[in-house]
Amino acid sequence: MKGFWAIVFKEWIHIRRDPSILFFALVIPCIQITILGFAFDFDVRHLATAVADHSRSRESREYIQSLQNTQYVKVTHYASGGEEASNLIRSGKCRIAVIIPPDFERNPKALILLDGSDAQVASRASAALRGKITVDPNSPSATVRILYNPGGETRMFTIPGLIGVILQICTVVLTSLSLVKEKENGTMEQMMVTPVGKFGLMLGKMTPYAVMAMLDLPIILFAARLLFNITVKGSFLELVFMTIPFVLATLALGLLISIMANNQGQALQMVVILLIPSILLSGFIFPLDNVPAPLYIISQIMPTTHYMQILRSVIIRGVSLQDLWTPTLILWLMAAALTVLAAKKFSKSVS
Repeated sequence: MKGFWAIVFKEWIHIRRDPSILFFALVIPCIQITILGFAFDFDVRHLATAVADHSRSRESREYIQSLQNTQYVKVTHYASGGEEASNLIRSGKCRIAVIIPPDFERNPKALILLDGSDAQVASRASAALRGKITVDPNSPSATVRILYNPGGETRMFTIPGLIGVILQICTVVLTSLSLVKEKENGTMEQMMVTPVGKFGLMLGKMTPYAVMAMLDLPIILFAARLLFNITVKGSFLELVFMTIPFVLATLALGLLISIMANNQGQALQMVVILLIPSILLSGFIFPLDNVPAPLYIISQIMPTTHYMQILRSVIIRGVSLQDLWTPTLILWLMAAALTVLAAKKFSKSVS
């Protein structure tokens, strides 16, 4: 133990001189417990619901109100019929559809459709809404039907989400170490004196990894089909097109980390800090319907959130690009913004 206290004193001086160590050790845990504590909410409440009320009677209105009183149902759309209500679930605009027949006041039996692409939400909502079914023949009751995943298989929900998580980890980790290695190997100065523009440098760094990530997509989908019997119900080509902006956005995010970090250890720390909230707030593990408004806003600025919506919609429900142009456009905007930001940050760093 000779020299023990000298080393302790030396390390304490090093920590005091490097504020980033104190930030990672003291501030980041507080931020993480705040985000994760609110994010880990497996309760299901206020699910977007479409109502097709063919009865339009006092009894039907009272029944709809009783469903809303459970706090599981929030009527957001009124459909003209059962087909329109089903399409609202398929497009992802609603999680529940309530179809009330014309003779509801004489035969109070409704049909409730649930989006089974999120097995967790479907099972909890089904258990709650089935509680509305009574043995009294004169009381309103309902038949609950789960769409797209009637068996409630968890893998139907988790495997498509895992595809997004795997692609994000691969792209962010690979590019986050790209420029840091140039700095540590001493080749950054050589690259800076070459006649290469900053956007050319960013795109040149991103392109090889983008090609590898796009090759990963069919490989992962093939493995999902072979091992878990998960098939793409929508268009594979449309899924490829919607994957491109996600890959570019995550690659640019990794480059931004690589520019800000001084060494590989620091880059990996930043990657971990970024990946944990982006995975938990993407809807991969639990629904985002119940998270507080500030966390919901944060989730919407993360590329994984929008890509998770695309994956589950195309793979499980067979949704086309026509219904997913909004998240796709958001991903293209994110990719462009992050690439420009990385280029400008690199310009500042070399000056």
